Amino acid sequence: MSVPPQNSRQPAPNTRATSRAAGIPGVKQVIAVASGKGGVGKTTTAVNLAASLAIAERKTLLIDADPQGNATSGVGIEKAGIERSLYDVLIEGMPAAEAVRPDPQLPFLHVLPATQDLIGAELELVSLEHRETILRKALVQIRNDYDRLVWNGDMGKIVRIDAEEGEVVVRFSEPEGDRDVLYSQDELDELALSYCVSIHKSQGSEYPAVVVPVTTQHYVMLQRNLLYTAVTRARRTVVIIGTKKALAIAVRNASMLQRQTMLALRLREATAASWPDEEQIG
Repeated sequence: MSVPPQNSRQPAPNTRATSRAAGIPGVKQVIAVASGKGGVGKTTTAVNLAASLAIAERKTLLIDADPQGNATSGVGIEKAGIERSLYDVLIEGMPAAEAVRPDPQLPFLHVLPATQDLIGAELELVSLEHRETILRKALVQIRNDYDRLVWNGDMGKIVRIDAEEGEVVVRFSEPEGDRDVLYSQDELDELALSYCVSIHKSQGSEYPAVVVPVTTQHYVMLQRNLLYTAVTRARRTVVIIGTKKALAIAVRNASMLQRQTMLALRLREATAASWPDEEQIG
């Protein structure tokens, strides 16, 4: 669980966070709740501590590293609707910011959820180099979310480009007023053109109006959970462009695609390597 520094206001554009914890820039404190013994209250402790910090308006990231995902469901996130999780960050190399989800009830709490895919993560991590630091490096990638109070899917407008200094200023519109955020040249990969944003990218964000193309050409994406996510991103207006046939397919399709991993193959390879050949036995 990572606790970024308390900061209710955006710092001046030319400032930089200097706090350090466990090698993670911009994170004030890292609290690990871990024990080899079951039933000692690890999940209860983590969930209540994270919720308490969030209620105190401390921006908090709760990382659920248990395949059972009880911390994830304990803060109100439905496990059945999780498409990206800690497994994708550790094994697939997904940026952590793409898997982090906002808590549905506490605005200062975000969660990096867990799913049953984590059951095979320990075996899959064996072959990866520097596996001990994968999570720390992943958290470094999302530090700017907390430093700048900018979240995955937020949309802004570039208002200034300083070629000499190699800096870009992006203006984000919020209910309390516009806010300018400074990006240096080596941070520009955190920005992407936003004239069209995918449903996955928009998770956790809301917009005044949303236009959703729904066509049979995107057949594999015609899923009820994706349509629900797209529609609920809008505060006031939703416009669906497409065909009734495609919309009907999406509404009826409540099945989730099965994840394809290399776990079974690696289990067979590991088992074969641990047993002698028949000729050696004979």
